[in-house]
Amino acid sequence: CHNDVNAGNILVNASVQDAETSGKHENDEPYNAETVCLIDYEYCSINYTMYDIANFFNEHTGGNDNGIPNYALYPSVERQCHFLEAYLRERDFIDSKTHGGNANTDANVDANDDPVKDISSEITHLQSQVEIFQMINSLYWGIWGIVQAAEEVRIGTFRVDDARSRMMGEIDGDEWDYLKYGRNRLERFRDCKGKMMRC
Repeated sequence: CHNDVNAGNILVNASVQDAETSGKHENDEPYNAETVCLIDYEYCSINYTMYDIANFFNEHTGGNDNGIPNYALYPSVERQCHFLEAYLRERDFIDSKTHGGNANTDANVDANDDPVKDISSEITHLQSQVEIFQMINSLYWGIWGIVQAAEEVRIGTFRVDDARSRMMGEIDGDEWDYLKYGRNRLERFRDCKGKMMRC
């Protein structure tokens, strides 16, 4: 898994964007391996696919500019399910091609030869995984923020008397505040955990 999928790490060929804006592209699928590129693999490791998707959804909330994610921007369940449906269809298509099959003759076609596979139960299952991984992702990036802030201790710029005010967002520094970001992501982890414990 990439483990840091966000808009800043996805490059799209400008000619594709221009064609899409003008409504002119040569095929129905302008985005492919030649037009879209993921960058910044420093956090790449073995992980669960739904973790990457949860991270992508979490990144919708921002916070990379001021350390304060806006969770009102988190994709709705409907939007998540739409994304997961597209993911499943692409995964099944790639899987059928990889294993020598044809996307129109494999598992994508049900007993009635309906090309539209009913995947609603799988979407529901994956969406529940995303919900768990969203919590784990918040914990991960919260700890990451705190660890990054620890560099201030090492170089001697950390001020204990300002730490609480920084974490609470009461004072802003000249640079991006890892401590504030870490605190906000850990708070989101606690909120998600509390919600899951109530279910």
